[in-house]
Formats: sequence, C-alpha cells, structure tokens
Amino acid sequence: MAKIANIGVGLLVLCSCAFAQTVTSDVAPPANAVQLAQQFVDQRLAVWRQRLKLEDWKISATMTPLGDLAPKTLGGIRWDKPKKSAVIFVLDPSDYRLPFREMLDDMELTIVHELVHLELATAPHHEASRSVEEHAVNGIAEAMLALDRGSR
Repeated sequence: MAKIANIGVGLLVLCSCAFAQTVTSDVAPPANAVQLAQQFVDQRLAVWRQRLKLEDWKISATMTPLGDLAPKTLGGIRWDKPKKSAVIFVLDPSDYRLPFREMLDDMELTIVHELVHLELATAPHHEASRSVEEHAVNGIAEAMLALDRGSR
C-alpha cells in the first residue's frame, strides 16, 4: 500500500501497515496515556533504529488519529531517502480498543514494521509486489519482536 509522490529534489514515499486490532475489555488507560505512549514509542524507536543500523537516519514517530491513516491501516511511514529522514505514524491511543499494555505492544510492532519498510526503501517497488512485500514485512517484524520479547 505505498503511495509515491515527487517532492522537490527528494523522493517521498508513504507505506502503510495493517494489523488486526481486536476489541477487548474496557480496561481504562492511565490518565496520561498519550504522554506515556509517546515516551514508550520514542524509546522503542531508538532501540530499533540502533538494532537495524539506521542511526544515520533522522526518524521520528507521531501519534496519528485513525482518520488520518490510510484505510485499513494502523500506522505508516513517510521517508525522504536523499535527506535520510522519516516520520512514522502510529495510531493515536484514543483510537485503540485494547488494554494499555497490549496497545503499547501493538505500537512497538508498528514501529518495527515501518522500520523494516524503511530498510527495503532501496529495493525496487512494483504495484504487483505490494501485497507480497507487506506480508513479508509483517512476518519479519513479528519474528523480530518475538525474539526480543522472549529475551526480556
């Protein structure tokens, strides 16, 4: 689900990821859920940037309302290869229907998923291979997180 647009001298690419979000119990999030979630996302982004050797990239994450994301997605990334900069869009906590800890786990999956897309930024992209790439990125991100969470 990539959208490509030329902007100035750089190429800006937007990839979106889709994850199944299940509706669960109405566990109330902490009063400062947005602030805690942003801190968590920033910290995990720093960890995964280092693990994926993306320290030369300037990457930020921003909480984004569901309505501002591509349909059927819970996150996305926009990057500029020449400038080595990227913004990851993470579903805003107010749009989640998961207990707080599960929400944070899903946000981390979004971060890893989008960083894998960034790693593949230099690979050729074709309309016909989008769903294959998305499937592969999902599998890689989930495997990396399973390994990471098994070591905690």
